[in-house]
Amino acid sequence: MTFSAFQLSRERASPVLTMEFTYGAGGSLSVRYTSNEKDQVINGDLFVALAMEHDSISARSSEGTNEFAIIVPSDTEIANLFKNYPPPNPVSVVIRHGHRGDPDEQYNVVWAGRILSASFKEDGTCELSCEHTGSALRRTTPVSIHLPVPRLWPSVQGR
Repeated sequence: MTFSAFQLSRERASPVLTMEFTYGAGGSLSVRYTSNEKDQVINGDLFVALAMEHDSISARSSEGTNEFAIIVPSDTEIANLFKNYPPPNPVSVVIRHGHRGDPDEQYNVVWAGRILSASFKEDGTCELSCEHTGSALRRTTPVSIHLPVPRLWPSVQGR
């Protein structure tokens, strides 16, 4: 059964979101979470079951016009990266949507970006403020390079 068949089915549709956070030098480390009730292995990668919340994913947030918030418990590995100070390397986020029981394990990317900041709340949660990948790509800063101008003619003294 294809992803679209699961998506359109009233009986078989059982949506699951996965979030993959990649960080470290060259993106060498990953933490993966799923909205499923149990840990699940998808395409050979373990996704840990986690109660998480996020802003609604819409065309507007995927265009990068807004920040996107993800709320996780403050004792998770991803929140711990931001406890004392921000990590030295960017933390990227990829959110995928799929269905429990899909034999093809087809999980489509619905949002991708990076974490800008984290704020820890009194209720034991951590809000991760993220920006869409498109926002960073659209942001341009004019670059000015000041190079010494080479002299083409030797200076003539006395004239």
